[in-house]
Amino acid sequence: MTEPIPADLTADRLTALIEPWQLVLRAERKSPQTIKTYLDGVHRYLTWCTARAAEPMNRTSLNRFVAGLLDAGLAAATARVRQLAV
Repeated sequence: MTEPIPADLTADRLTALIEPWQLVLRAERKSPQTIKTYLDGVHRYLTWCTARAAEPMNRTSLNRFVAGLLDAGLAAATARVRQLAV
């Protein structure tokens, strides 16, 4: 059985969690470039969600985000990296 997603996991709430997540990534000894890439991907996704009033913790929202990247002409590898960041 899947747990329901807490209602407070809005784009604004998730944005507030980026800094602690960055600390976790540093503690896991991720490379500075990996951290930069992940943070960029998450910021772009949450900005996209806010602009469209999309639920960020929703697979359909993520799929629409990735499809939009591909439709805009981004390379599949770039879209995949941004998806992985989320």
